[in-house]
Amino acid sequence: MSLFGEVLYPYQQVAASRINESRRILLADQPGLGKTLEVLAGLELAGLFDRPSVILIATPIINAQTTWRDTVERFVKPRYPDLSLIDVSKGTAGQKAKQFDRVYPDGPVIVLANHNALDMTSKGVRVAQLITPEYDAVVIDESHMVLPVSNPRKLTNFWKGLSKVRMNSDCIRVAISGTPDRGKLDNRWGTWLFLNPGLISDKWSWLEENFWMSEQRVSRSRTVRVPAGLKSERAWLERDKQWMIRRTKSEVLPQLPPKRYVDVEVELGREQRASYALRQLESQRKIYDARIEERDTGEAMVFALRARQLSTCSWQEVDGETIPVVSGESAKLDWLLEWFAERGFTERDDMADNSAKVVIVSSFSKVLHWLKAELDANGIHSAVLDGSTSDTQRSTIQREFQTGNLRVVLLSGSMGVGINLDAADDLIMLDSPYDPDRVEQIEDRVHRASNMHHVTIWNVIAVDTIDQAIAEKVSKRYKVTRELLDGARGVEFGRDILARLDRDSK
Repeated sequence: MSLFGEVLYPYQQVAASRINESRRILLADQPGLGKTLEVLAGLELAGLFDRPSVILIATPIINAQTTWRDTVERFVKPRYPDLSLIDVSKGTAGQKAKQFDRVYPDGPVIVLANHNALDMTSKGVRVAQLITPEYDAVVIDESHMVLPVSNPRKLTNFWKGLSKVRMNSDCIRVAISGTPDRGKLDNRWGTWLFLNPGLISDKWSWLEENFWMSEQRVSRSRTVRVPAGLKSERAWLERDKQWMIRRTKSEVLPQLPPKRYVDVEVELGREQRASYALRQLESQRKIYDARIEERDTGEAMVFALRARQLSTCSWQEVDGETIPVVSGESAKLDWLLEWFAERGFTERDDMADNSAKVVIVSSFSKVLHWLKAELDANGIHSAVLDGSTSDTQRSTIQREFQTGNLRVVLLSGSMGVGINLDAADDLIMLDSPYDPDRVEQIEDRVHRASNMHHVTIWNVIAVDTIDQAIAEKVSKRYKVTRELLDGARGVEFGRDILARLDRDSK
C-alpha cells in the first residue's frame, strides 16, 4: 500500500493531492495536523519515490532530527527501500560535506538539511555540495523563520544560499508553516518570492499593490514607509486560494476537543513588587532624562525583558551576573506548587491522577533552570528542553515524556517547533512570548492530531505588571491575523479534490 492510501487521514490526502497538482504551494495547516506526512505523500503522488530524483528539505535542526527523520524512516523507507536519506542537518560543515562523498544511487534521494546549511558565507554556501544536484523538489519547513526578507537587494544569508540551489523547470516548491505571517501580513512577501520568483520583482511594488503605505517617524530627521493596512481583503484571499492551503483543527478534526484556556492571576509579594517598581522607576528616569532625538525603544525593551523576569521570580546579582534566586519570593511558583499538589505530583494520593503530565513554558532559560531546582527541592522530577539541550538529550527527553515515567518538561519558548509532547493534557505558560504565532506553535506541541484528548492552556499572569499588557497585545494581534488567515484560505480547491477522492473510492 502507498503512503497516500494507507497512512493519511482524508484531509491529509487533500493536501497531498494539492501539492501534486499545484506544484507550488504554501502549506499552512494549523500546527499539529501532520504537515510532514502531507508533503511526503504529495511527493509520492508526483512519482518522485518511484524514479531517480533528488529532493531537498531545509528545516530547523530539531525538526530534522525528530519529525522528518522519524517520518521518513517509519513511513517512507519501508514502502520505498531504494530511497536514500542524506542527512546534513547536524555537525560541522566538513562533517556535513562528507555525507555527499558517495555517488548518488539510482533510486530517489532525500537531502535533509538544517536552515544553517544553506547560509552563505564568504566562501559560498556552508555545504557546497548542496548546490550540486538539480532538485526535483525543494521544501522549506518552518518557512516563517527564514523566508521573509527586507528587500530583494538585501537578502538574508539563507536567501543568498537558496538562490544558488538549482531547481529543474518542473521543480515542486513547498513552503511549510502553521504560522506563515509571524503576526504581520507583509511577512508573506518572502514566501511568495520563493514560490513564484517570476511574478514578483520588487518588494516595494508588491507592498504598494497590496497595502496602503504611511510615513512613520523614527527620529527627528528620519521617517520610514510602513504598511498601514490591506487595500483589498478580497484580492488577498483570492491569492490565498491560489497559492495556499490552510485548514484548522476544528474544520478537519471535529472529534479533537478544542483547547481550553484558563487565565490565572497572581499578585506579587512585597519583595517582588518592590523590585519590580524600582526597575520601572530606573527605566523611566533613563528614558526621560535623554534628549528627544536620542530616545529609542532600547531602554524600554530592556525594562520589558527584566520586568517579565521580575514578575516570575526574585533575582540577584552574583559576580556581575543577574540570576534567579532559588527559595526566593515567587507568586507564580507558589501557585504552581499548589497546582502540582492538587494533581498528585508531590505525594502519593490514590484519589489523584498520578499519570498526569505537564509542559511548562518560559522564554528564559535561566527561569527554566531555576524552576527545575525549585521542583527538585519539592520532590518533582523534571527535564529542561532549551537551547543547551543536545540532540541526543532532546530525543531522549521526548521519548521518556511520551512513553516513559517523565511527567514534567520545562520547555523554552524558542523550542516551539518540531517536537511532539502530546502526552500532556496541560501546558502552563509562565510568561507569554510577544509573537502570537509563536504562542500558537508552542500550544500545539501538546494539542495535536496524533492524540484526541482535552488540553488546557494555563496562562499565569502577574497582575498590574507587564504580563497583563503583553497578554492584551498578543490577543489583539492574534485576532487580526487570524481573521484573514483563517478566512477563505484556499480551502475550496481542497474540497473539490476531497469530493473527487470520495467519488473515486466508491
